Amino acid sequence: MPGTKFQFVVKSKIADDTLRPLDTTPCKIYIGGVDIRIGEVRKGASDGPFFLESILRWTPRVADPLFDSLDGIVRALGMVLLELVVSHQKSRVQVRLVIYKNGADVGTKDCSMVHRALLPRLDLAFGGKDVYMEVASPGIDRVIKDGSEFVHYIGRTVRCYIVDVSDWVSGTLAEVSQSNIILKTGEKTMNLTYDKIAKARLCSSAKAVEEAAL
Repeated sequence: MPGTKFQFVVKSKIADDTLRPLDTTPCKIYIGGVDIRIGEVRKGASDGPFFLESILRWTPRVADPLFDSLDGIVRALGMVLLELVVSHQKSRVQVRLVIYKNGADVGTKDCSMVHRALLPRLDLAFGGKDVYMEVASPGIDRVIKDGSEFVHYIGRTVRCYIVDVSDWVSGTLAEVSQSNIILKTGEKTMNLTYDKIAKARLCSSAKAVEEAAL
């Protein structure tokens, strides 16, 4: 259906009312295997109110045994692990994963396959606790949460909100480094450092994709 946006999700078989929102409980978030902090709180002038300034960053990769072991299994299945959220709730652990497949959409079959492959490893990692697991695709308009995530989207159309101009720009992601990205729109090239990007997302807009290709 034109204009319809899909995101595939596979959850463990438990009643919906037993799931508490992840943002209400202590949890650890990994994007590409790194702990992330999105935005920073700064104090306004004259002891004014605090506000959240959101600037995209490239967070250095830090080895993590759980993420690395799960990512290895996901990669063996032809995909990569983009995001891992682990939330501890008394005697149970809630785990949410986002997976990505380069050059193809992630479907329900992919999510189910990853779910079956990872559940035994998670049961072993959190022995003695009930593990509830959710596997999801990134969605066609995924919000990019860390600069290190860009490397997976080379060749895709992305949108970035630029601080200097207070507006969105779109283009095909051509290059990625720890300090900047390069977008191409036709013959035009944009070199964007992370401190100029307030937020970014994948772009499914037919118009934006068409403009990036011109």
